[in-house]
Amino acid sequence: MFPDARRAQKTSALFATISQSVQRYLWIKTVVSVVTSVVCYAVLRWVGVDFAETWALLIFVLNYIPNIGSIVAVAFPALLALVQFESLGPFIILVISLTAIQFTVGSVLEPMLMGNTLNMSPLAIILGLAFWGTIWGIVGMFLSVPIMVMVMIVCAHVPSWRWMAILLSKDGQVPA
Repeated sequence: MFPDARRAQKTSALFATISQSVQRYLWIKTVVSVVTSVVCYAVLRWVGVDFAETWALLIFVLNYIPNIGSIVAVAFPALLALVQFESLGPFIILVISLTAIQFTVGSVLEPMLMGNTLNMSPLAIILGLAFWGTIWGIVGMFLSVPIMVMVMIVCAHVPSWRWMAILLSKDGQVPA
């Protein structure tokens, strides 16, 4: 594709970096989603919510959507508890428990596992989520972080676009 061997090598290295970053993100997100859904499943079964397995699967899938997915993953089972049980007790237990699980995993475990791997600004992630969600709906929300990681890596390797990579990064440090 490139007659210049040096340019072909740089492009190949760029694609390898993008692929590695996206794979790392998806692997960590999958592990975190499994942990979250298993713990949430245990709480749902303990409270006695109908279709706990289905809710746990939905929680697993929704955790791939940054920020908003966790809110929706707590809201749906909690709303079912309002309908299923005659008292507010199970609803309150579910809201507090599932929120605590989502918060702990999303704010402690996930950042610890990801560390500085992606180095993406939370604001950039939220703006990317809104942008890609507007363009492609739910699919765009699922793909927003991998797309933003690719954009940041490409911008970091193009000298005239490096400023954009710095804006997208969490701490201004981007690979050369």
